[in-house]
Amino acid sequence: MNYSRLRDMRPFFIFCVFVSAFLLVQRKWVYDKGLDRDMLIVANLLLFIISLASFIVLRNSSTQTNTIKFMKGFYGSFILKFFLVAVVAFAYIMIEKKNINKPSLFIALGLYAIYTIIEISSLQRILRKSANTK
Repeated sequence: MNYSRLRDMRPFFIFCVFVSAFLLVQRKWVYDKGLDRDMLIVANLLLFIISLASFIVLRNSSTQTNTIKFMKGFYGSFILKFFLVAVVAFAYIMIEKKNINKPSLFIALGLYAIYTIIEISSLQRILRKSANTK
């Protein structure tokens, strides 16, 4: 894997490390707000892995000249991300049943949105670079 491909993934790593470090360092603040720190750390790491996998699929399909292949990558990435997040959320809800920490669940939803924004902006940057070189 060359350096430019790793550079494209840097925002994912930075955000994941930032959120994890915040949750670890600000333990008292997180508990005072009534949040489930362990659930948020696991959610952050899972969203990081899922978003990174989705980004790799999208990045690889963005080089395709065939529109059908690009659309397969786009929808495949979306389905991968959506269903994995849905399965994990469903598993959390089934395991916790009465003890679901709703604020933490909504924060995890916000993390999902932020990872999606990072994914889209990184892909746009790649596409702009490739359009400028052509």
